Amino acid sequence: MNNPINNFNIESFQNQIFEEIKRLSSDSRDEELFNLAFNIDETNLHLDHRRNYPKSRRNLYSDIERELQKPSLFISKKRIRRLVSDLIEGDNYFLGVANEQLKKNLEMLELAYIEKLKRDEEARTLATKIIIKRDVRKYLCPALQTASNDAYDIAKIITPILIPLILAGTIAIPLQPLLFSHLALSIARMGIASLCDDFKDKDKK
Repeated sequence: MNNPINNFNIESFQNQIFEEIKRLSSDSRDEELFNLAFNIDETNLHLDHRRNYPKSRRNLYSDIERELQKPSLFISKKRIRRLVSDLIEGDNYFLGVANEQLKKNLEMLELAYIEKLKRDEEARTLATKIIIKRDVRKYLCPALQTASNDAYDIAKIITPILIPLILAGTIAIPLQPLLFSHLALSIARMGIASLCDDFKDKDKK
């Protein structure tokens, strides 16, 4: 019988997990949200032309960029909406016919933000529930004993352990890079010693 693990590309899956961890924990700007907010009119909004804008308008662009440089979980939707709305209500001489498109892009920005935040929150909540389960910890804790509390290191360890168990039907966890990234981040936040201490105590009884 063909083993399903032989057809599963663990390395590719793990690389997707690393990308999600980077997105969730790094300070690099979220390109998707940034593009939705700024790719309105390349000529009007190109960085090279911003020097022609009034200082107040240049400050608005800078404020939006700073907000979008935060990890996606910490981007303030209300602040983005207010800043971009300030642009909409600004001097039409600098926005021209891009005004209506800017409104549409703001709506897209909100929808994309809300959907992404919803997916992240659902995955984070599920990951927190999964890692406290004894039938999961009994597989992870022995391998994690020598690991650091770095999310990337944790992901490298737990991924090749969990995938065969999932494919074999031993444990039920969705095979989603986003979920696995939150598993690693949740373990890192909790701390391996804390996560596995109760497990070790129970084993000693």
